[in-house]
Amino acid sequence: MPLSKSQKKIINKKYPKNSVSQTAKSIGVEEDLVLKYLEKKGVKIKRNKISLEKNREVRLWGKFFKRTDLVILSLVFLSILVYINSLWGDFVSDDISTIVDNHLLGTFGYYFKVMDLHRLLHSFTYLFSKLNPFGYHLINISIHTTVVILLFLFLKKLTKNEILSFVASAIFAVHPIHTEAISWISGRAYPLGALFLLLSSLFYLKESRREESKLKFHFASLFFYFLGNLAEGKAVFFVLIISLYELAFGDLKKNWRKVLGFIVLTILIFGWRFGPLQTRIVGENPEYAGGVEIISPLLQVPTAISSYLELFVWPMPLTLYHENMEMTNLQFGLRISVFLLFLGALVYSY
Repeated sequence: MPLSKSQKKIINKKYPKNSVSQTAKSIGVEEDLVLKYLEKKGVKIKRNKISLEKNREVRLWGKFFKRTDLVILSLVFLSILVYINSLWGDFVSDDISTIVDNHLLGTFGYYFKVMDLHRLLHSFTYLFSKLNPFGYHLINISIHTTVVILLFLFLKKLTKNEILSFVASAIFAVHPIHTEAISWISGRAYPLGALFLLLSSLFYLKESRREESKLKFHFASLFFYFLGNLAEGKAVFFVLIISLYELAFGDLKKNWRKVLGFIVLTILIFGWRFGPLQTRIVGENPEYAGGVEIISPLLQVPTAISSYLELFVWPMPLTLYHENMEMTNLQFGLRISVFLLFLGALVYSY
């Protein structure tokens, strides 16, 4: 795959400040591609110097990051350590209606019929845990741990940088922003959806970077994308991520047929989900949720993104219940500024 304009821009910016190896890892390509590009520009590079740079990296970071099994074990340990105290939590909020008072719990026919993987997994958990919350929390932690491992493998394949992949995955594993999704049993839909979307992403990368068996990987990617939507409805936006990936790292003009498969599947899923979505909007309890109203995306999107960035840096306060935000014009102006800076950073890095 030839270098994109954005990748060439990064090479020009980073080299020779960074080594060829580090530059190649930062954009997720082989060193030979970077070497050919630099040599084409007339930059002379000694091969033995590259070897010395690589050896220096190995001495600096040691052999730990070269051992994928040790890295994964470390991530498993971190994931379990942070949330192990949730194993002794009780059923709360939506858990009461979906598990404790649910007369369909333990029966699989209904959930297979409506294709709700989230609640179907509750029924499987009921087989060995009954109404003991310990088993349900154990499944949540297991899903979270699996997501962390898949994230590491995905980032490693995307960036070819073991250290960066480990650090990012470790932050994801222990960040408090995931507390609701992991410690709350009914929050299981979020990590379960993430699990399937990461599998879809891994197979999509395999499809993009191999010449043989592409069709097999493509259908596997579509299949896990479909499962992700059965677990969590917000997974439909994954099609935008695939499009952005091709725009930034791939070739959208060349690979539009692959993206088209996700678009068609998304339209079918949205049409299927639209009925339950209408029911949820009409049947929502205004006293509980603060009413249902349509707000301009020009207000919602900057507020949402700036709020997530704020929680990432300073995850306080965290709460199970999400209420309508009230803010002054000055506060909203600050959120707009943060949002525009975020967009500017994305455009600049591209």
